[in-house]
Amino acid sequence: MGSAHSKRRPVSKCVHWRHAWIGTRQFGHCSSDAVAIGRTAPHAPHRETVCLASIPPPRGASDGGGGGGGDGRFGSPPWFRYPCCRYFRSDMLVVPFGPLLYPMPVAGAPVGREACPNGRTGARLRPAIREFREDSMKLVLFQKPAASDVVPGVLTERGVVSIADVVPSRHTPQLTMQGIIDAFDALRPALERCARDGDAMPLSAVRLRAPLPRPGKILACIANYWEHGAMEPRALNMFLKNPDAVIGPGDTIALPEHTEPWIFMHEAELALVIKGPAKMVKRDNWRSAVFGYTGMIDVSARGEGRRTWKTGSWLGKSFDTFAPIGPCIATIDEIADPNDVHVQFWVDGQLRHNYNTDDMEHLVPELVEFATTIMTLNSGDVIACGTNHEGLGPLQDGEVVDFEIHGVGRMRLHVRDPLKRTWEKGIYMGADSTNPEAVKRNRPKAAS
Repeated sequence: MGSAHSKRRPVSKCVHWRHAWIGTRQFGHCSSDAVAIGRTAPHAPHRETVCLASIPPPRGASDGGGGGGGDGRFGSPPWFRYPCCRYFRSDMLVVPFGPLLYPMPVAGAPVGREACPNGRTGARLRPAIREFREDSMKLVLFQKPAASDVVPGVLTERGVVSIADVVPSRHTPQLTMQGIIDAFDALRPALERCARDGDAMPLSAVRLRAPLPRPGKILACIANYWEHGAMEPRALNMFLKNPDAVIGPGDTIALPEHTEPWIFMHEAELALVIKGPAKMVKRDNWRSAVFGYTGMIDVSARGEGRRTWKTGSWLGKSFDTFAPIGPCIATIDEIADPNDVHVQFWVDGQLRHNYNTDDMEHLVPELVEFATTIMTLNSGDVIACGTNHEGLGPLQDGEVVDFEIHGVGRMRLHVRDPLKRTWEKGIYMGADSTNPEAVKRNRPKAAS
């Protein structure tokens, strides 16, 4: 790999009109380090190109996260390793030295991979995105204290407001939420009045439940992130996950009394909530099939190393409680660009997953097109977009996990294991890990 990365190739990028950015990305057989300093016209109603100067980073620079000195594997030191798409407002002088704080996700910054078709990298220009709408909202299912009924509500800055009086009740909470999705355009004025004028209950006074307690289908992407370029491009693929495995905020992930899987791991993911029926939806029309967004933890039983158990069937992703979903459904206008969303996951306060969805190999429009080409998707179905595996780690008895998708929300869950199994605590650093430090430790030849 040494010769392929021996020379840095500067590139020019077209930058969103509102700001100039500093950004860098290098994967596989390509590397680009670019610094943009300056500011374009603040009110220009179009895109324009700004001057980018190629500035190689200093050898031995640190990423502020324990990355250490440079090893030259990708033509740059670790502070340019994944997550290596970093954006900074150009209101201030930008200097590519010293610790860089990740992440600083900024809507509209250009990222991508198409410049290098033979590797997992490149420069893709993202279309201009819309501003957030004042009337966007977040839908929840919740229970009042000492009440058994699960009722729909909206999550506001004031707290949770019940919308049970304006939403037709169905036989189950899932069907009630599906009815809201199907009739949302007609219901929206009433929902907005409730959000604005209704009596709000503080979050501490209610119990949030999974916003989709029993989806008709859960489709989940397989290996859909580039992860510092350690892997070759992959064709888009998905698997079906057990919809009866869904739990919600405050619930407990129960590890099974099954002794064959070697370890149980978390995968924090952005998930699409479908508005159907959706069939043969082209990627240019993907928004017609997406109602909104939620979060899903794809809890996974694995064999030795990172291999999903059981080989071929992937049944290890469908144990009961292995599909936490929540904390709410953010309508599609809550998130301007689903491929610029920050995802974080903590175990007992230790940050593990910490990535941006701009690193997806197959972007949201392609996911919708692919899934609806295979099967009809209905309202309330879910597509989980995959995770960045660099932050994988084990789940074990007694742990408390926190999961946040910026723009959607945050939820906390607990872990219980009746067998009280233990593994090394922290991010998985085995030989098949894609964490940069694990690659450096376990595959030194790849670093030469």
